[in-house]
Amino acid sequence: MSRCGSKAKVVLFIGNQPIRLNLTSGFLKQHGWTVLTSGNTHDAIRRFACEHVDIVVLDLNGQGAESVLVASELKRLRPQIPVVVLCSEGRPNPQDASGCADRLVDAEQPDALLSALRDLTA
Repeated sequence: MSRCGSKAKVVLFIGNQPIRLNLTSGFLKQHGWTVLTSGNTHDAIRRFACEHVDIVVLDLNGQGAESVLVASELKRLRPQIPVVVLCSEGRPNPQDASGCADRLVDAEQPDALLSALRDLTA
């Protein structure tokens, strides 16, 4: 198990698919992250505004326009917090999110997600 420094960093994982939300958050916990989860965007924005968060992972499968709106609002509230948007085939153009996300990562590449999280919180 790898650790992210001496104290676990906090990732807010926002997703609209409960199975993927659970699997990915479990994967991140196994790799030393403290994970806050949210299954809806309103709760996610509230948690982001009120709780300590080091980085956000946004996984709104098939919701390209909503992903852009949520990422934009997160960056407006706390621009210093990195936002990673997970992308997969079949989504609306993931490049739409590139203007408000610090990194776009293929949802099927968990090692790429870990690498992005480490890079952006170093």
